[in-house]
Amino acid sequence: MFFVRVPTLLRFAEFAQSAEACKWEELPAHVEPFVEDWLTRDDRQYSQPQRKAAARGIRNPIQQLLRLILPHHAENQILTVFIFGPRGRTG
Repeated sequence: MFFVRVPTLLRFAEFAQSAEACKWEELPAHVEPFVEDWLTRDDRQYSQPQRKAAARGIRNPIQQLLRLILPHHAENQILTVFIFGPRGRTG
């Protein structure tokens, strides 16, 4: 796992920096654009379940880092899961 997470975090750092993120607090806004950029790179085709799994694998290490460096980000993530459930849906 470690060997996959570090390159993901490095690519995210480069992506956010190229988008002119200058503060830690600006990083969460770049997560979804980064995931989308990664998934559409090289014109790779995914089925819907494959796409969700790949997005989760890209997003999770970044969210874990953000929970460590941004305490409010962790609170927002927990609140989102509580309100919408683990898959982001109500009901």
